[in-house]
Amino acid sequence: MKLGEVLQKTKTHFAKLGFESSGLDAELLLASSLGWKRLDLFLKQDYPMTEAELSSARELVRRRSKGEPVAYILGKKDFYNIELLVDKSVLIPRSETEHLVDEALAYCKENNIENPVILDLGAGSGCLGLAVLKELPQASLISVERSVEAFATLQKNAKHNALEDRCKLLNRSVEDLTAEDLESFGKIDVVLSNPPYIAEGDEDLDDNVLAFEPKEALFADNNGLHCYKTWPQRFHDSLKEQAILLFEIGHKQGPAVKEIFSNELKYNKVSIIKDYAAKDRVLKALRS
Repeated sequence: MKLGEVLQKTKTHFAKLGFESSGLDAELLLASSLGWKRLDLFLKQDYPMTEAELSSARELVRRRSKGEPVAYILGKKDFYNIELLVDKSVLIPRSETEHLVDEALAYCKENNIENPVILDLGAGSGCLGLAVLKELPQASLISVERSVEAFATLQKNAKHNALEDRCKLLNRSVEDLTAEDLESFGKIDVVLSNPPYIAEGDEDLDDNVLAFEPKEALFADNNGLHCYKTWPQRFHDSLKEQAILLFEIGHKQGPAVKEIFSNELKYNKVSIIKDYAAKDRVLKALRS
């Protein structure tokens, strides 16, 4: 069977299953099964696939057909300016999370911070902190991740992107952080976090996310608000004056999270930033 025919059949199959990115999924998986770049698929439409190649492709298609995310099948995911290794120990980085990176970079540029110290809480794959570090050659990073399995992936990604020399990686819960942990590079300029924020029983959660992605990185107590209420207590005293906090939030949590940071925690200039779909996505606040 020729490559072009296999590719078209795979796209049609994924479309019938209701996958929004059916074409891209098919291209990524078929290219991976052959060990090619995506562009090669379009240059070699008449390539006759061997039975071994077809078998390899069918296995990837089978996994995707059961709902397994493409990033887990491929073992990697592009995010902002870096390639991340991913497995089922970490959440798959999403494009909407890149808003936090944009805000962090803008803050450092606008305030002429030459050697910023970044704190990434609940780091998972390390996408947030490592993306900022890649853009700011003089920055230093402290990343905190409690899961042993996710921490191993975080370590791999720091090394994979040649950033490990500017990182301090901590395998522990945010609730166990000490001042000594957080002041390795001096006071902190930027706090980044995509914490667990989904309430148990949330009906908006995609079934495949629930089936494949790590639950401890998804769900939080107190209707999803636990981390917003408790984590700032662990790092507040280690922040520079006017340090910025950037937390990802659920699209229905804007008012509640703004109330927490404005009135309970007493941070300044608290605002909610929307994503490209005009949904609440990022909590932005300055140290009080």
